[in-house]
Amino acid sequence: MSLAMRTLGRKNNGVMFEPDANTVLWLPGQEDAYSATIRDWSGNGNNGAITGATWIQNGWGLWTLYFDGGDFVTITSTLTQLAATTVGTFNCWVNVPDATPAANMTFISFGDTDANTGIYMLVLTSGKLYCAMNLAGGLWTVVTNDAVFVDNTWAMATIVQNGVSPVLYYNGVAVAQTPAGTKDKWFADAAGLDNGFVGKLYNNTVDNQSRITGSIALAMIPSTNLSASQVLDLYNQSRHLFGV
Repeated sequence: MSLAMRTLGRKNNGVMFEPDANTVLWLPGQEDAYSATIRDWSGNGNNGAITGATWIQNGWGLWTLYFDGGDFVTITSTLTQLAATTVGTFNCWVNVPDATPAANMTFISFGDTDANTGIYMLVLTSGKLYCAMNLAGGLWTVVTNDAVFVDNTWAMATIVQNGVSPVLYYNGVAVAQTPAGTKDKWFADAAGLDNGFVGKLYNNTVDNQSRITGSIALAMIPSTNLSASQVLDLYNQSRHLFGV
């Protein structure tokens, strides 16, 4: 994964990341801040369809998407590139007004509309970062040992599946965490996946689960497992855009 400096787009000055052949999805911002589509800069054309979420420019000039608890972005087209993968990464910046929300809130998810199968990353009501994979029921989970999110504060959330065990990163660091289950599985083991979203989960016939209230930016999905140093590089490259 190349992490060379690059400035992308009129509306996202200061974003420094150059996608390579392993980048399936890269949503750094939008030239038109009133658009109902968020452009995928990976080169794969996996543009996200925005439902309800609104563009807001943060205090450091970056255009981000705000979700009001009923909004989401559809990224289902990424499954074409992800379906056969055995390793990979989800990465995004998030800002939630309540870091211990009344209900779990999803950052990135993939699900099966007809079965209890999915892969999803979210914040729990406890404020812990959590990721799970279900395959017709429970398969593996990983959760930070302590609450990590802070009210109204931008943070970078990452899950890396390296083919052995999933690893969570918060602000570029693999904080203390507990994985459990059959931990080496990924998209190639979940043939039923048929939807993908930023901001909500849809599986097992239940739509609109765990919707988020808050902002999400710079969502990225590589089809490779980023190393610890690469995750930290991503954080250091973009933290100036979020005042952290």
